[in-house]
Amino acid sequence: MRPTWLAIGGMALLAACAAVGEPSAEAETDEGVPQVTSPPASRPPFGTTGPLESGSMPTGDAGDVPAETWQAVLDDLAERVGERIEDPAVVGAGPVTYNDGSLGCPKPGQMYTQALVDGYRVVVEVGGQRYDYRIGRSLTDVRLCESGSTLRGNPGS
Repeated sequence: MRPTWLAIGGMALLAACAAVGEPSAEAETDEGVPQVTSPPASRPPFGTTGPLESGSMPTGDAGDVPAETWQAVLDDLAERVGERIEDPAVVGAGPVTYNDGSLGCPKPGQMYTQALVDGYRVVVEVGGQRYDYRIGRSLTDVRLCESGSTLRGNPGS
């Protein structure tokens, strides 16, 4: 009895898979061979992009970022530079909405959530070097965007 039900279930599964692959519309070519046409996609393909234009370069200062986030940036910066940084030059800081979990700074081979992420962006300059920090939902989880590929706009604009 059991093998019969397995066979019926298997045939139903194959039929369902075949139905998914069937063309939605057919048009005949000059050679009389049906040409399969697909419906247009309802959404764009997945991809990692930079932050939304509305938040590409925050124009605020350190006061526009929560205190715990600002402290996390300063702590990371001090570790990278090798000394305590009291008052770095703030190029831009403030809230940003990123297009996905990469926070506008994707790393090759990484997968990211495909959802809008509210966070912050802080760009500081120390010793002529700019440091582009991205902060997501966790206000103390700061990431330094080392690629610099999305550092756009005029400083302070």
